[in-house]
Amino acid sequence: MNFVGANLVGADLSGGNLEGANIHLADLSGAKLNNVNLKDSYGLTVVLHAADLSGTDITRGYWLAADLSNTKLVGANLTDTDLAGANLTAADLTGANLSGANLTSTLLMPSVIYTDADQSGTAAVTWAAPANLPGTVFEGCDRTSGDRFPVGQTLVNCTVNSAGGRGTGTFSVHINPPPTETPDPPIIQPGEGSSLFGS
Repeated sequence: MNFVGANLVGADLSGGNLEGANIHLADLSGAKLNNVNLKDSYGLTVVLHAADLSGTDITRGYWLAADLSNTKLVGANLTDTDLAGANLTAADLTGANLSGANLTSTLLMPSVIYTDADQSGTAAVTWAAPANLPGTVFEGCDRTSGDRFPVGQTLVNCTVNSAGGRGTGTFSVHINPPPTETPDPPIIQPGEGSSLFGS
């Protein structure tokens, strides 16, 4: 089914079979999509603000940059769904299955970090654990906050637990070379150096 750009605000599609549907750019704000089959759906930048997706199967969905703010995802199956860049503000993931979901650039992951190296050529980098949403627990990363990072970009891999499994995501740490120090100009005392007027 092709719903590209469709206005389905408040629609009741409960229990429907939308497997493989293209909902790219569709507006489904406030829609009822509980217990819908949305396996293999393409939902790039789809708007599902305040929609009800309780019990919905979104396995292998491609939902990059989707607006899922205030969305009810209670018991939803998000196995292997790509949610990179999705807006999950105030979403309810109680009982959801995030097994294999890509959560990069969502509020469930630390944000990108930019900083300068010190004279050792590395930088100690700290980050706060992101806030959990209902149904999620931030587990940690393959690097520890406070570790030293070399100049360049390093990807840090992190995991988030849900009732049904673990979602993963990355954030990048960018370390600039140490700032170059400009030496202070020499202080010339009176009588030192060449005379402007010759001798």
